[in-house]
Amino acid sequence: LLHGLCSSLNVAVPFAKPILRYALPLLASANRPSLLMTQSLRNPLELVVLKKLEELKTAGKIVGAQIAVRSVDSAQSPWLCNIAFGSTGLCGGPVTSETLMPLLDASAGVLVMCLFMALGRLTTTGQKVCLDTPVWQIWPEFAQQGKKGITLRHLLQHSAHMSRPFRNRSMGIKRFCNEKRMEESFAAAPKDEAEARSECPLVGTAIAALLRRIMGTPDAALAVQKALEPLDLQEDITFAAEEERMAFVARKPLEGLSLSKIFDFVENEKRKLDVKQADNHSEWLSFDELEAKFPACVDPLLPNRKQLRSGEACVTSRGLRATASALCKMFALRPASDETIAEAMASSRKSEVHSLEEWKRRSRCIDSGLGLQLFRFGHLNSSKSEGSADEIVGYGHGDGSTGSFVIQVQGISIAVLLNGVAAIDDDEHETGLELLTCISNHFSLDPIWHLDAPDVPAKPPKLQVAKPIDEKQEWKLSISRLENKIQKLVDDFQDHLSGDPSEGNGTCMDLAGTWKSAEIEGLGSLLRVFKVPESFHFLATKAERSLHIEMQADHLVVCTSTSLAGRTVEETRLSFD
Repeated sequence: LLHGLCSSLNVAVPFAKPILRYALPLLASANRPSLLMTQSLRNPLELVVLKKLEELKTAGKIVGAQIAVRSVDSAQSPWLCNIAFGSTGLCGGPVTSETLMPLLDASAGVLVMCLFMALGRLTTTGQKVCLDTPVWQIWPEFAQQGKKGITLRHLLQHSAHMSRPFRNRSMGIKRFCNEKRMEESFAAAPKDEAEARSECPLVGTAIAALLRRIMGTPDAALAVQKALEPLDLQEDITFAAEEERMAFVARKPLEGLSLSKIFDFVENEKRKLDVKQADNHSEWLSFDELEAKFPACVDPLLPNRKQLRSGEACVTSRGLRATASALCKMFALRPASDETIAEAMASSRKSEVHSLEEWKRRSRCIDSGLGLQLFRFGHLNSSKSEGSADEIVGYGHGDGSTGSFVIQVQGISIAVLLNGVAAIDDDEHETGLELLTCISNHFSLDPIWHLDAPDVPAKPPKLQVAKPIDEKQEWKLSISRLENKIQKLVDDFQDHLSGDPSEGNGTCMDLAGTWKSAEIEGLGSLLRVFKVPESFHFLATKAERSLHIEMQADHLVVCTSTSLAGRTVEETRLSFD
């Protein structure tokens, strides 16, 4: 409980430090597996990788890991490395080769490969799907806002101008974890012509929506399962499974903060506040605006939510879990046609980033083709000055939060899956890249894609704070916010009535309870518009409105009351059979 509070709040308290520093290592060591428990050593590569894992563990840079390396040539012994190391959480059990590790942003790579496998097959409506098929022909709701001309190719190449897919009005953590609601939001989003080369932050959601319509399944989980059945990987690449199989995303608790870290943290919070204060009353949000307004939606610890682990809810863009061996096998078996992979490699483009922070979030790789990231390698013994003619390009996807990678390069499939994310008191490190470098050096390859940092600011550019607006305009905005809140309440009632599993069980008892008003934003503007004397403004802000709903046998009772300075000044009671 203490660790959960410290890590989720990003704070360190004096009495927590000795407990977290001395007690947790003892608990972790009790659960830590022997190096030889999970996998017998079969070649020198495993010795090198295990030595590197021990170094990273000693340095406190790793919680749990799965490393798998497989040769595409099945005539030889295919597995070159298959290691499980560390624990499933800060105080979890040991990671085994069967543990499902969280993929986060690397989920997009798996979904793209599943979509590639579906190309050329007939949909449930008898339509043959190819890269140039308009999205709306598979997903009719996508035709809104003038998007009929967008094809699968545009969507995968991030040239569909869909950089603002988050609906401001009704966004929240429950909506973000609701597959149906996020599909509706993406389908209704307009094109953003100003951000022509920016990546679409919800491309995984769009791919999952297309995949389930092609496969004819009611949700993305079943669509992925159906797509992976020919490879016999449906049990090892999934959104949810048995609780004991799934690892947690772990963040080290804070032990202390240097002044520089404190300044960085304050600066980042100030930037988010600027985003909130900016004149951004538009209906649609970018990723940075979503992070500022609804930080829980982009938190890397999101896959730890109970509803996502049980399968009651689903974040299709970041919610997949898999074993490293399953990902290696998937890429090594080449489920997509050689022509499709060749086209992805040939259609390389550089995505636009606005800060080094965004670049790092994308695993320092901005080259992509048809939804896959393209990773450049150089020969270990060649000179860096020999130019790009000697470069080798691999394809796959990474996750910047954990440092995980799955890459196919030069006939070798490599999966590095980690479950630890850095706390704000950690110095910057690239654990996944260190492991990947260790493995690729064994094959005389050296990662070089991360060496070319883009010429952009370290942090996202500051947004201009909105200029002061007149009283009439402020009143209009207050009314608009009130209308949005009412609409969100209506949507929530519809969710309960429809019985959506991620929003509740749909019974009236879910609504039973007492609610008290907590927001007075815009109240001052309304009071001034209606010329209420200033002397009454303070009392008005202290007023409280309560709503009480209760089931009494076969009666539904709704009571409302208004309190002022601790006294009830108005009360109503309604009863329904």
